[in-house]
Amino acid sequence: MREAGLPLVMLDMHGEHTLVLGSKGIVRKVHPERHRVDIETEDGSYLREVLVQGPYFPEVHQDGVAPSHVTYLHARGQAEAFCWPETHRRLLASSDTLRDQTGTGEPERRYFPQHHYIFRVGDITIRISRDNRFVVETEAGDYIILDRKSREIRLHAPSVFVGTTTDDNRLEYQQDDSFRAFNPLVLLGTENGDRIEYRDGQEIILQAPIIKLTATGEIILDPPTLKFGNENANEPLVLGNAWLALYNAFITLFNAHVHTNVQSGGGVSGPPQTASPGMTSAQLSDIAYVSKTGL
Repeated sequence: MREAGLPLVMLDMHGEHTLVLGSKGIVRKVHPERHRVDIETEDGSYLREVLVQGPYFPEVHQDGVAPSHVTYLHARGQAEAFCWPETHRRLLASSDTLRDQTGTGEPERRYFPQHHYIFRVGDITIRISRDNRFVVETEAGDYIILDRKSREIRLHAPSVFVGTTTDDNRLEYQQDDSFRAFNPLVLLGTENGDRIEYRDGQEIILQAPIIKLTATGEIILDPPTLKFGNENANEPLVLGNAWLALYNAFITLFNAHVHTNVQSGGGVSGPPQTASPGMTSAQLSDIAYVSKTGL
């Protein structure tokens, strides 16, 4: 007895030659909206609207440029057929060479023996190698590699965006140009120890045993207030040139001054004829402040 749902066994003098007819061909036209292709077979026949099996949809065949081969089967000898793309037909074996090339230095993605799983769509190759690497690579040389053995991810492209594509929250890398971080908090180093910490709209912290600023020209600090020692510093610094001018004016006056109401003999002379000006806040910085103590 046959199991329920299976057809009765019938005598077939031709066996599988009648049940299944299959071969190979190339794709001449695609119908993506119906997931079907037109195939030119090895014997020169032309099959229209052949259903494609699997997630990979082939492209139109171009000799020597973009080969697109499929394997097809007829169902019980009927004209209706279905097919599978042969992705490896675009690739090379380890012993193959390209026309007019020695084969040395060819990209790894060209050799299908190197991989457990591989297929190419246009200029993009997706593969899982036998040494447990997941690779997405383009013909332009850009790639993403997930390496299970080394537990690392490598990303290579002229422009890389992590997060969004707006200025709200992302990391952005532009080759030979810039590395930008658009985040409320950017932290380099440790959480609480030595670090560079940026908090949007609040503060920037540089924490390290030694902080060195070096420039071949100038180091320009341009805030409304500078405080040295601690955040409570309130002693303004003396301005160098202003103090120099004041001091030199005093020395000049001291060396050349004369007194009034001077009398012969002992006693105290009168005040100087020219009064020496006192120091004012004009000689003090209104930007840079230091604290009197280390607290």
